[in-house]
Amino acid sequence: MKKKRATMAAMVEGNLANIETLPEDLLFKILVRLPAHDICHAAMLVCRKWCNLIRNNNFKSAHLQCVMPSGLLMQLIGTRQDLVFISRCQGQIEVSKFSKNPKCMIGASCNGLVLGFVDGTEFPLHVVNPATKRLFILPQFFGGTVKRFESGIAYAAASKQYKVALTYGRKFAILTLGVDQSWRRVPTRNLSASAEKPSSVHVLTTEGFVHWAPSPPHGRQVMTLDVETEIVTETPFPLPQEKETKMFYFSAGKYLSLLIARDELVWDVWEMKPKDGEWTERLMIDMNALKFPHNCNLHGIYPVGWIEYPDVVVFGTPGPNCIAYNIRTNETDSIELCFPPSGSRFVAYKSSLVSSRGC
Repeated sequence: MKKKRATMAAMVEGNLANIETLPEDLLFKILVRLPAHDICHAAMLVCRKWCNLIRNNNFKSAHLQCVMPSGLLMQLIGTRQDLVFISRCQGQIEVSKFSKNPKCMIGASCNGLVLGFVDGTEFPLHVVNPATKRLFILPQFFGGTVKRFESGIAYAAASKQYKVALTYGRKFAILTLGVDQSWRRVPTRNLSASAEKPSSVHVLTTEGFVHWAPSPPHGRQVMTLDVETEIVTETPFPLPQEKETKMFYFSAGKYLSLLIARDELVWDVWEMKPKDGEWTERLMIDMNALKFPHNCNLHGIYPVGWIEYPDVVVFGTPGPNCIAYNIRTNETDSIELCFPPSGSRFVAYKSSLVSSRGC
């Protein structure tokens, strides 16, 4: 038995020696393609060389730029229950749970950082990376009570800083993570006299911008904050105001996406360029001729977000499942869930190693 153990120890030492001799550029190319969870809970523990490489900001930045699975975080509204992640890998829809609950209600997300809210605490806003388990508690807000889901987070690429923004009444405030000790007011002198933040909003993130989009029927105007310049602009709904229309806004990478219902199975897809507020009609989704999984109740389905824009969109149903529709292949998949989508919040998410102080 002792001889066997000695042999195994020698093998381990030999493998570690081989790992240590790998050229750093080759090691970099291998590790940067691993999922964030595997890097944090396995690769970092292999040896000191790997650990030091992974902790380097250049590695974290390169890892973020790699083609990693992006998708939707899902959580029951009003709870701090486990986060469910819906993604697509090698053409297959995958549903997974995070190994540790961040113990907050999720609001918005940017580059793997999730803005969370904790009721009944002195410091209700948290920024957490579910993959690395790192948590950053934001300073107290000077404007009093913070509304749960009226805060957003985005990345200012030029200054390499993450910023959190929120609204209070018709005003805006901002905080730079790792820099500001307190919240700062955002000037809104450039807004028109008629500019009005919708009474009910859905806060979304695109690259470098936070958007406050109206939840129907509470307005037809999007308020957008450029986190680099810290200027707020207003963008009207792209179509004339007619009868009440079902419409849903979503994050779509560089763009803000808007789905407008023609009927239950037909939707127009618009996208907005945040820099100039220009709306463009991108495509039409028509699912009337599709074959749906037998367990899907199609009455009252509604979009909940993009897994891959503009190819795969997810629809919620009245039942315990969602429908993933691949626009490119014209195919559908049923996504079995542990709780119903109708009472859940969906947030666009990409797993990363990013910390609250940036890469």
